Formats: sequence, structure tokens, C-alpha cells
Amino acid sequence: LIAVDAILLAVAAAVVYLTLLNISPEFVSMAHPVIVLAFFAVSGILGMFATHSYRNTFALEYIQDIARGFVGFLAGELLYMLILFIIKAEYAIPLLALCIAFGTLLLFVERFCHYVLVKKILYYINARNYPTALIIGAGEAGKTVLGEIRRSPDHNYRVIGFVDDDQSKIGSYIAGVYIYGPTMLIPELVVKYKIEELIFAIPTCDNENKERILKICSST
Repeated sequence: LIAVDAILLAVAAAVVYLTLLNISPEFVSMAHPVIVLAFFAVSGILGMFATHSYRNTFALEYIQDIARGFVGFLAGELLYMLILFIIKAEYAIPLLALCIAFGTLLLFVERFCHYVLVKKILYYINARNYPTALIIGAGEAGKTVLGEIRRSPDHNYRVIGFVDDDQSKIGSYIAGVYIYGPTMLIPELVVKYKIEELIFAIPTCDNENKERILKICSST
């Protein structure tokens, strides 16, 4: 992912440089383009590093992960722009601003392709042959379990949905997976969607509720 980002930012810098070279060669020569553009790519990648965008190969599992990467990229570039202003190199700021705009566009296209075309479509094509699963618990643990299932070849399940006793979560989605209702619906959902696996993902559940939920599960 780092290599792809570096290539995209280099392409953005090269396109902006060549375009401006044809439009205004005097401005380009004054702006010291090689130095400006080199640090443009470095500052963007360092910004994404700072926001943990490269913590693993599958850092694009959720929309918030993608957004965090863009925040890091823009923060790194704005810091670089501030440095240029402090050292009185304002003449290079318009060149940097164009690179940021075009670089953001390229990164967005790459993230979109990775998130939708690669991860989602291929996952759903392959998932048709996977055993169906229902995740019990729509909290952080449930979200983590869903992410692990989608990114790991050793956990080949097709997650049909979530159940959770928190009424505020019912009817919403986690990464595109629907939260159907409370745990009392487990037997109905198992029959309706032919669920083959029930995955318990409530680590903070007390013993009483855990026994109640497991009893519901055993009745399916």
C-alpha cells in the first residue's frame, strides 16, 4: 500500500509539474519544483503513517480507516505548507496546493477501487460458497470479528447479520452488515437464513446473560 501511494503521489507531482511547465515555465523554475515535489510525497506518506494508515495490508476495511488516511495525508501536507510559509518560500505554495488537489483525487480513486472493486466484490463472489454465520453482539468485538472474517482466508464465513439486545443499534449497519434485532430472534433468523454458525462476540457479557443467550443458541 505504501508503494502504491508513493507511486500515485509521484504521478500527481509529475503531472502538475509537466502541466505548469507548458503553461508557465518561469514560475516552475522559480518554485524549485524538484525539492517541493519530493517533499510533497514524503510529507503525505508520513502524515498517513502518523494516523496508522499502514498498520496492516487491510487498513481499508472500513470507511473510517479510509477517512483517517486522508486526514493524515492532508495534515502532513498542511504542515509542509506551513513550513514553506515560515521559511518564506510562499512562491512554492501554489505548486504544492495543485499537487495536493491532484494527489487527493488519485488517492481517492485508489481507495475506492481497493474498497469496492477489490475487497467487496471479490468477497461477495467468494462468500456464496462459504457457510453462513450470525454474529451475536454488535459492539466493538463484533465489528472486530467481522473484520477478521473478511480479511483472513482461514475464516471463510458469509456473515448474514448481527443480533444485539441494545435497542439503539437495531436496524443499523456495521460495514454493510445489518443488525436484525435482539438475541431472542436467533432461532427465527437461523431458520429463515439457514444459519450454519453462531459466533458469540460479547466479551463483557455477564454470566447470567451469557447463559440465557447460549440457551437460546442451543435451541436452534
